[in-house]
Amino acid sequence: MSGMVAPMVLDGPINGDWFEAYVAQVLMPVLQPGDVVIMDNLSSYKRASVREQIEAVGARLRFPPVTPEERRAVTDHSAAQGNPWRVPARAAAQRQHGRP
Repeated sequence: MSGMVAPMVLDGPINGDWFEAYVAQVLMPVLQPGDVVIMDNLSSYKRASVREQIEAVGARLRFPPVTPEERRAVTDHSAAQGNPWRVPARAAAQRQHGRP
């Protein structure tokens, strides 16, 4: 696993239109055949067009892990990478603008 790619920060809640724009403009340019995209079960993520775009490049779309092996892989990866949701807002904003 190489970690998280194509991050995006919104000032407000995500909806289906925003997510489709993210997939088309941010994720697709870096997605390669064989990549795995893991998303949670938010309904905005489950549009058919999102799945079609991701699978069109030969990537796989996965939702929350269902087997113990998948759950363990996600947990191990999260522990190795740190939890991005626990980063203080100021640090996240600095990263978004290219500052360490």
